[in-house]
Amino acid sequence: MTISIAVCSTQRTTLAQAIAFIKHYEKIGMEKIIIFFDDPDDENIKTIEGLKNVITIRCSDEYWETASGRSKSVEQRQMYNSDYALDLCQQLHIDWLLHVDVDEFIHFDNLKSAPGYFKNIPDNIVTIRFPVCESIPETQEHTNFWSEIKNFRSHPVDYKNSIKMPFYIKLRTKINLLMVKLKKSFLILTGNGRYLEYGYMKAYIAGKSATRVKANVKLMGLHVSNIIYKKNEFGTISNDACILHFDAFSYIAWHQKWLKRIDGRGTSTLMHNERYQQLLDFEKHYNSKDNDALKILYKEIYFIDKKGKFLLKKLGLIKAL
Repeated sequence: MTISIAVCSTQRTTLAQAIAFIKHYEKIGMEKIIIFFDDPDDENIKTIEGLKNVITIRCSDEYWETASGRSKSVEQRQMYNSDYALDLCQQLHIDWLLHVDVDEFIHFDNLKSAPGYFKNIPDNIVTIRFPVCESIPETQEHTNFWSEIKNFRSHPVDYKNSIKMPFYIKLRTKINLLMVKLKKSFLILTGNGRYLEYGYMKAYIAGKSATRVKANVKLMGLHVSNIIYKKNEFGTISNDACILHFDAFSYIAWHQKWLKRIDGRGTSTLMHNERYQQLLDFEKHYNSKDNDALKILYKEIYFIDKKGKFLLKKLGLIKAL
């Protein structure tokens, strides 16, 4: 039996990054790649519209009428779009839907194809949550970030009882989270707490999810689907696949991301304290037109020196590909 998987993403990015996203998901065998253009006049549409296996949707004023208007929150727009994608997948008889951002590439530890991975998922598992591994840039400018960056910050999913899981999965996850806390304490006690500044994971640790299209889904959500589970249905957390998050893989990408946060194009209402501090520090240097300070800030947040890489790899906090 052939398993079909679609991926959906709300995008406002460069053409190079959008094409890299499409190529990755084509390569691993996605049946459909559903792209919501947050800017309905995005120049990327000319190139991407009509590509094989790609469905493009312009988020125009007419599109947002069905949602009672366009939300100022980028997260709210993403959630609405993912529900729209779920309805579309139901019409197309797709088996699974993965919801990610444009800078997030799913990675399988032991397989190369999405159908190969999902065909091994038991029938009673209706959603899979994937931990996130964040890219560690080696330079301020990466041309081909998806092939040049090899080291990623690793962290187990902080699930907070948001999915119904078998006991052993829940126990495994709690143990993994406890081990990370102990490792962070070790770093602080040994005078290496600087590697935890702005939060060890710079964006989030909630993971991203793929959900069976036939499940009773109330909301697709940002990180986890809200599902009404039948008696023998469960969700799970993957331990052999992850989302590679190329968050701020270059200075320019980082600058563009945060600029969207302060000029209204991508206003965010969901940030942890360390992430919000990044925004405040960026905004301070940006408003003072201090480009040198911005570049120093980028390096302080994302770069890890040789000693740090060695130590963090030994602790299992860095995933090397």
